[in-house]
Amino acid sequence: MKKAILYTLILFVSSTMVWAGSYDGKTSSEEVVLITDQYQFNCNKYGKGPDSLKSIQQYSLYREYFKQKNYNEAMKFWPYVYKTAPGLHQYVIYNGITYYDKKMKETPEGPKKQELLDSLIMLYSHKMHCYGDELKNKSKIGWLLQTYRPDATDDIKNIYKDVIDKGGDDAPYYTLYPFFAGLINDLDKDLISAEEVLEYKELIQGIVDANADDEKYGALYQAKMQEIDQIFETNPKVISLFDCNVMGPQLKAAYEENKNDVAWVKSTYYKMKKGCEDDPFTEQLFLQYISLDPSPKSMMYMYSKKLKEGDNSGANQYLDKAISMETDPVKKAQYIFRKANESYRASNYSEARKFAKEAIALHPNYGKAYLLIGKLYAASGKLCGPGTGWESQKVIFPALDYFNKAKSVDDTVADEAQDLINKYWQYLPEKSELFMKGITVNSPIFIGCWIQENSTVRAR
Repeated sequence: MKKAILYTLILFVSSTMVWAGSYDGKTSSEEVVLITDQYQFNCNKYGKGPDSLKSIQQYSLYREYFKQKNYNEAMKFWPYVYKTAPGLHQYVIYNGITYYDKKMKETPEGPKKQELLDSLIMLYSHKMHCYGDELKNKSKIGWLLQTYRPDATDDIKNIYKDVIDKGGDDAPYYTLYPFFAGLINDLDKDLISAEEVLEYKELIQGIVDANADDEKYGALYQAKMQEIDQIFETNPKVISLFDCNVMGPQLKAAYEENKNDVAWVKSTYYKMKKGCEDDPFTEQLFLQYISLDPSPKSMMYMYSKKLKEGDNSGANQYLDKAISMETDPVKKAQYIFRKANESYRASNYSEARKFAKEAIALHPNYGKAYLLIGKLYAASGKLCGPGTGWESQKVIFPALDYFNKAKSVDDTVADEAQDLINKYWQYLPEKSELFMKGITVNSPIFIGCWIQENSTVRAR
């Protein structure tokens, strides 16, 4: 499949596909049915075959084999279900992804592997079409191209651009460097200005800063930022363009004439930011820029700047402005979650929970916010008890509730949630201890202290 067709499919400019193979439910165990680009995507829950029950029957047959990991037998029946009733259950598309991913990894490099890759990308696109979660699915498509078709640099860059623009702080760490490397490539070809590259570098720095304290991925975000800094700082066009001694006097002389032109002020700020960051004129430009274009994005730039200067009070003022101005609920939730993290670091647990719950109210599938509340509860053993024993162990119950909730609503934090569940499970009371106290496992319990929530008794 041509990359141009593939990319338009991913962005849903086109949403069609076709099968190469038979759909009588008797696909041979040797055949791998390929998905191409002629058949209309749909999320149909009911079969359209000659027998209205056939799709359900074929589903039952393939699922039994799939559960046993007998994929060759399962795939005798799966294609019919996928063609006629792909929305019968989310397993239909999810299991297809599992199968094609497995077959692709087993296939040596060559045209066949690339055909399987196209089919897998189609399935991720179909999954996104039927079940949403654009950020995760596009990130996965970009990762597949990055891994198995690395020469598709424009496709990778454009997919990751969409992920970073829309995902903001939730953009996965592995999207950052390939996207920025694509920008540098465009800069070398004069397809983009150095100021635009610098603006995206600032945006990526904000994403890295927002994830720096993440226990599982923080170091990976920071490592990607170091790689980005390296290719940016050593790029000849960047070096030649941002010479402070050359450009500083020229830009200052042109300021009065252009100070009300937002495009000029913005471009000039990014030039000065790179070459003359400590020059007072640079901050003057930025303040002028945000007065001309007071957007949530510009407020967040100022927030990051004040944080780096150690002005936490000033930073929070700009963060509050960004929150009040932002209309996108997901991005507003991300900004509020920053306040939750700051309160967590300051050991202000009740305030951290308040902000985390505000973020959840805006973005109900925000796994990071559920994880944070779970961490707050799990860390409360010494606040709500002596640090050991029943009174301190009880706080783990609601913590596990939130870890499990995070895992159920947000696949992107599922691994971290499971790690935390495993970590704190060992601190639960034993069944014999509960028996001696007259407490029944799985019975409801109210957790007092500052937590004030209902939960369920667990034992290890």
